[in-house]
Amino acid sequence: MLTRTDYTNLWTNPAPGGFSQAIHTLPNYEEYVIRENQLQDYLDIFRGRDTRGARPIEPPVWYYDHPFLEVLKANAGAPKIEYIMIGEAAPPLSPSIPGQIPDNGNSYFYNIHHGTSAYFTAPCTAFDIPSGNKTRRLLALARKGVLLLDIFPFATNYKTEFRNWLNGIGVTRNFWVNVGEEITSLRNNSLLHKETKLAFIAPPTISHFIAEGINRHDWPKFDCTARLGVNEFSPATLLPSTDTHFKKIPIGTMLMTPGLNLGLTITTAPIYACCCYDGSNYPQSIYITSAFT
Repeated sequence: MLTRTDYTNLWTNPAPGGFSQAIHTLPNYEEYVIRENQLQDYLDIFRGRDTRGARPIEPPVWYYDHPFLEVLKANAGAPKIEYIMIGEAAPPLSPSIPGQIPDNGNSYFYNIHHGTSAYFTAPCTAFDIPSGNKTRRLLALARKGVLLLDIFPFATNYKTEFRNWLNGIGVTRNFWVNVGEEITSLRNNSLLHKETKLAFIAPPTISHFIAEGINRHDWPKFDCTARLGVNEFSPATLLPSTDTHFKKIPIGTMLMTPGLNLGLTITTAPIYACCCYDGSNYPQSIYITSAFT
């Protein structure tokens, strides 16, 4: 978890070590601290203990009681992290209606009072998590060994032009190394499965860029595995695409590996097998399943 100074420096420092942005546009630090503590609440499931009293940076007021405390008290055995989904960043907060739960105007993955988006529902579908209470769904994802890590700590509006700049000037690569430090810390604390897998659910500009580096074998995977190669289909005929992140596919096409039918509505697929977005730039459950196969 970043201190206020480190958080601010990562926003204002020159690229590639920082975002090279003006200080007056810095996204809210207190909101970042809450998000990071909600992630730590989730990681407590893997630790098998409540760490709220021992975290280096706590929010001024706890946002809600620890949602997994009863599970931790039951001491049912901690799962291991086997599947790490790489996202881009938390979405910026919209104004909330006081007392409204779920807050469907917001959708941070680990906030149990927020609603859900495709970034939550697609992984749930991929791992056969039924609909219902978000706390129970998060617990079920943890029991399956699923973790989401974002590349960037800033909840801001990432447009395609900005993403291309982050990629081109080396910022994305620099922050990918920071993600690796998080993964290494989890491994050093015995929270990872011995064969942890990576998949990329960030929007295509970021996911494709990292996947390309991994497939060239010059980007690190931090002792994890990622499904290499491109998506292949049956029938093999692919329609031309003007978007280099996608392949156009005929209706009803089947993924060659692991042999998943794409159904009647999906007509675009990510080029790389470790990527999980569809043509609308959101995660698609079938590609999450495929990436982790």
